[in-house]
Amino acid sequence: MINNCVVDGMAERTTVSVPTRSVTGSNFDTGCFSLWAEEEDANEDAGFNNIWKFGIFTAIIIAIIILIIVLIKLFLNQQQLINKWEFPIENLTFGKCLGEGAFGVAVMATAIGLINKNVETKVAVKMLKDDHRNYEDILDFKSEIDFMKKMGNHNNITTILGSYEQDGSPCAIIEFASKGNILNFLNSMNPRASEKELLLYANQVAQGMEYMHDKNLIHRDLAGRNILVTEKHNKIIMKIADFGLARDIGKEGYYIEDRHALNPRWIAPESVNDNIFTFKSDVWTYGVLLWEIFTYGKAPDYIPLSHLSAGKRLDQPLDCSAVIYMIMLSCWDIIPEKRPTFQELVKRIEQILSSSREYLKLVW
Repeated sequence: MINNCVVDGMAERTTVSVPTRSVTGSNFDTGCFSLWAEEEDANEDAGFNNIWKFGIFTAIIIAIIILIIVLIKLFLNQQQLINKWEFPIENLTFGKCLGEGAFGVAVMATAIGLINKNVETKVAVKMLKDDHRNYEDILDFKSEIDFMKKMGNHNNITTILGSYEQDGSPCAIIEFASKGNILNFLNSMNPRASEKELLLYANQVAQGMEYMHDKNLIHRDLAGRNILVTEKHNKIIMKIADFGLARDIGKEGYYIEDRHALNPRWIAPESVNDNIFTFKSDVWTYGVLLWEIFTYGKAPDYIPLSHLSAGKRLDQPLDCSAVIYMIMLSCWDIIPEKRPTFQELVKRIEQILSSSREYLKLVW
C-alpha cells in the first residue's frame, strides 16, 4: 500500500510516496476464515435440521403404520367376534312360545350345528315384540346381548350361545331351561321341596350373583320370574336370567337410573328414593327372592317406603326357619353398608347346609 507523505523544505513543499506495511492484512485473513467457519456452521446446522426433520417424519410414518396395523387387528378381531356369535337363521326350527315380557318373547327352537356339526340342540330364542322394534328398544336389546357375551360362563347364569339379526332386529340364542322359572317350578313340585332343597336353590343363585359382583356387574332386577331352572345329570340347576337392566358399575360402585320404572316390591329403598343401584341394592332384592322361594312362589306384599323406614318387613314364611329368616332380614337392612355381600351370603348358607338338621329347624 502507498501512502503520501508531505515534506516541508525551505524553498518548496515536496510530496513523497512512501510504501507502508499493510496493517489490515491479518484482519482480512481472519475475516475470511470467520466467514468460512460461519458458512461451515450453517451447513452443519442445516444438515442437523434436515436429519432432525427426517427423523420426525420417519417417526410419524412409523406411528401411522403401527396405528393402521392396530386398527386392522381390532377390526379383524371384531369380525372374528361377530362371526363367533353369528348363527344362520336357516339352521333354526322354531317351536312354541316359552314366555313373554313387556318388550320381548322367548320361543323354543332347535338349532342344527350350534354346538357340534349336524347335531341338534334345543335352545330358546329371545326376540323383541313387533311393536317394540323401535330404535331405542333395539339399542337396549343389543346392549343386553353384548352384556351377556362379555359376562362369560358360570353354572348359575344363563349362557348365550349365539345371535343373529332378522329385519334389522337382534335375536339372542340362549340355553334352554327345561323347567321354566323358579316360581312355576316350585308351584308344580309334588311333594313340595324341603327346606334344605330350597336353601340349595337359593345358594346357587347367590353363587351366580357373587360371580357377577366379582366382575363389577349388577343385575338390578333379581326376582323369581328371572330365575330359570334346568336339569343336568339329574341335578336341578338355577340360572340367573334377563339382563336387560344389568349394568357394569366399574370403579364408581353405583349406577343412577331414572328411565326404567322398577317394581317397588323388590327394589331397595335407596333405589326407590334416589334411583341409586349398587351391589347392596342387589342384596336387598336377593332377600325378597329368598322370601319368594320359601313361600313357594308367592308374590311379595307391597310395603310403602315410609313403613320400610320405620322397620316394617315381609313376614317370616310359614315353612322357613328363624335362621333363614334372619338372613332375609340382614339383606333388608335399611343401611346398605350393613347388608352382607354375596360372598358372605354363600358362606353363611353353606354353613347352614353343612350343619345339623336340628340347627336348620330352629323356630323363631
